[in-house]
Amino acid sequence: MDGHVKGNVTGRPSEQTLLVVSDQGSITGNVNAYDIVINGTITGDVTVEHFVELQSNAHVNGNIYYQQLRMDVGASVEGKLTKRDNTLVQQAAQTAQARLSSDLTSDYSHSET
Repeated sequence: MDGHVKGNVTGRPSEQTLLVVSDQGSITGNVNAYDIVINGTITGDVTVEHFVELQSNAHVNGNIYYQQLRMDVGASVEGKLTKRDNTLVQQAAQTAQARLSSDLTSDYSHSET
């Protein structure tokens, strides 16, 4: 992603999304994704189900919650790095999928007159 996003960025629940923030990209808001590669700036918390890669121009002003982390020399984080428990991640994904399925079926109604 190049350019600036002001607001939260969220991948689709239960899908293995990949967000790439280039050295020309920035996000002001919280980010939720399956995998993320950052080489730009994020101001907000980053929650990742699987893998975070912080490249040399990455600057994160917020906390990062991750399963796996790679951080290159030059990257910076102004916040906490917290490794997530895999069982909690799986439970959260299942809950989100169940909620999405429930919302899709309960919002649909059809009647004939």
